[in-house]
Amino acid sequence: MQPVPEELKEGSFYHPKKDVKLGPVLLFLTGIVPLLELFVFCYSMAMGMQMASAMFLNFTWENAVALALPRIRMYLILCVPLLFVSALAEARVIKEFK
Repeated sequence: MQPVPEELKEGSFYHPKKDVKLGPVLLFLTGIVPLLELFVFCYSMAMGMQMASAMFLNFTWENAVALALPRIRMYLILCVPLLFVSALAEARVIKEFK
């Protein structure tokens, strides 16, 4: 039988730095991550629901492609950069706490 490692005895592998100072930049980055991701989620859901309602009674592949192309373009122009900024902010916050 193997002895139990100290990390498991304490109940967690995560040990944050004791001297982390939550400055205004770090607080801003911590707050902006969920706001950006929530905005992208809501915007994507709205685009999908609008497309679904437009295709509900008149479904054809031509109609589906015609409705999807502008939404894909807007997703690439708006949502992908916002998710990239959110990922950078989240990585910076995580790096500060490790």
